[in-house]
Amino acid sequence: MSGFVLEKNKGYSVVRFETVLHEMSWGDVENEAAQIVEKLKLTDTSRLIVDLSPMNLIQSGLVASLVRMWKATEGKKNRKVVVTTSNEVVQDVLRSAGLFKVFTVVNTREEAAYEVGAAKGIHVEQGEKHFIAWVALCVAILAVAALYPIFFMNDAAIKPKAETAGLILAAFACVAALFSIAKDEGLRRGLGVIAMVMGVAVLGCLFMQPGSAGSSGANQQESTGDGASDSKPPLNIMDGDGKLMARGLKPDLEESSDKASPDDKEDDRESSETDKSVSDDSEDTTEDAPEALLKRKSDDR
Repeated sequence: MSGFVLEKNKGYSVVRFETVLHEMSWGDVENEAAQIVEKLKLTDTSRLIVDLSPMNLIQSGLVASLVRMWKATEGKKNRKVVVTTSNEVVQDVLRSAGLFKVFTVVNTREEAAYEVGAAKGIHVEQGEKHFIAWVALCVAILAVAALYPIFFMNDAAIKPKAETAGLILAAFACVAALFSIAKDEGLRRGLGVIAMVMGVAVLGCLFMQPGSAGSSGANQQESTGDGASDSKPPLNIMDGDGKLMARGLKPDLEESSDKASPDDKEDDRESSETDKSVSDDSEDTTEDAPEALLKRKSDDR
């Protein structure tokens, strides 16, 4: 097994130190280091990442190999060498050798890729993922809180607003949680799963509760049908000769006429008496008409 592993990526190269170097002889380490140096000189990249993360300690001979690799990039434009290690012992050795002034030392490969310019948005992406995981959980908690006025408060004005707020918050929590589950890992993925479960539970409560959008629509349709069956057909009013006086009057007018004021009732009574007297006069005139006609004929003779 080789003690040094060379990886060529787009725009930069990576040399990883393996733990087998501790078991190799000094001569073997020198030979493998020389091969890596030659390969680095042949590459057209000036940016190099030296990954020391597998190493728990580093001897002086390996430090010398590290320096040789750094010199292999000498003379190339925009040279950049980044060392990756999170071990405090290894960092102390590099610091004692004065290499912190020569190299950029970071803790992870992602940070190293950012330093050499291969992933400028890595920190932004990580920050966004952390942010979305916590936002999904907070929004899911707010969605659960929106259920309180719906199920435990008898306020008709607040309940529709709480239902709308709960629906929006739960939907947003589910989307954010789904993104967190797909992108995050570890604790943040667990937070995304919790937010997803809470959001789905809130949506289920909102759609299954009595008086939700579906059940209220059915009740409204049922009440509309009952109202249609109870409605009365309009009435047409005819006079004595069979002529149409008013069309389409509703039976409610009869009730409204019963609720008329006393003055209106008095006027109706007088009008009725007047019509009756006129009718009596006309009948008398009609009955006396033959006698008057006979008298006129006798006078003419």
